[in-house]
Amino acid sequence: MAAFRKIGEWERVGRLIKDLGPNIKKAQMRSLMRWGLKAEGIAKTHISAQDLDWIPLKPATISKKISAGYSENILVETSSYFQG
Repeated sequence: MAAFRKIGEWERVGRLIKDLGPNIKKAQMRSLMRWGLKAEGIAKTHISAQDLDWIPLKPATISKKISAGYSENILVETSSYFQG
């Protein structure tokens, strides 16, 4: 049977593997934050443009929203969502 011997920097590899745990968690959180911000931007764009072929609000609903001082747009009450 052939004998195997390790070549290379196995101690360094061991340290790298040991350090992966916290680094992977940080990278995961950064990635989730970036995708979340991208999704928020896409949602804001569509809500602002009102371009997704939503069923129009009924005239009575629009009237109620306007009389309450709210936007007549679908899914929009005030503009505070767009300011954040």
